Amino acid sequence: MINLKELWIGDMVKIISSGRIGKFEGIHACGKARINASGKIYSADPKNLVIYQEPEQEEKLFFDEPTTPARKITDTIDLHIEKLKPDMLSSLPERIYDYQMKACIQYINDAKNSHMNSFTIIHGKGTLIIKDGWLRSIRSWEH
Repeated sequence: MINLKELWIGDMVKIISSGRIGKFEGIHACGKARINASGKIYSADPKNLVIYQEPEQEEKLFFDEPTTPARKITDTIDLHIEKLKPDMLSSLPERIYDYQMKACIQYINDAKNSHMNSFTIIHGKGTLIIKDGWLRSIRSWEH
C-alpha cells in the first residue's frame, strides 16, 4: 500500500486494477488519490496503487532499420505522439519529446538516403522545440 502523504504531485503511479498509468495530483477529502491519466482524472484507493517506474531500455523506433531501395519511406511524418506512438500518451513529456526527436531525425536521415526531393514533417504548434530540433538537423546537411 502506498502512503499518499509520501507522494509528490507529478509522481507517476499505476492503478493496479485498470493498468492505467498517470500522474498523482493530490488527495481527495475521502482519502483517495487523484490520478491524471491521459487527461482524465481518476480516484484510486491507496491499496490499488503502485509507484510506476518507466522501463530503462531504449524505445525501438518503428523504422530503425536502414532504408534500402526495396523499402520506400512515405513523404510525410506526423510527430504528434498520438499518431507516432499512441502507447506513450501517458509518458513523461521529456520521454515523449526524446522519442519524437529520434523519430524525426531518423526520418530525415532516411529521406536523405532515399534521395527524396521533398517531404512533410507535421510537428504541431506547441513550444516549437521539436521544430527547432529538426531544423538544426537539416542545417547540418548543408555543411
